[in-house]
Amino acid sequence: MFTGEARVAGDEAMCGTVSIGIADSTHAGLEFSSLITAADKAMYRAKQDGRNRVVMHSAYAYA
Repeated sequence: MFTGEARVAGDEAMCGTVSIGIADSTHAGLEFSSLITAADKAMYRAKQDGRNRVVMHSAYAYA
């Protein structure tokens, strides 16, 4: 889980979240556009599920 904090402009703190979607050719196919689409769907699932997550694309989860 990403819990980093960056300090900018004195004492003002900025916090952020990281949501990552992963796709592989086994589930998404070999075409670049298919891999990007699958990773994008997985990333939005990570955001939907609460952010600060890594989600692997599954052909079954998005059918």
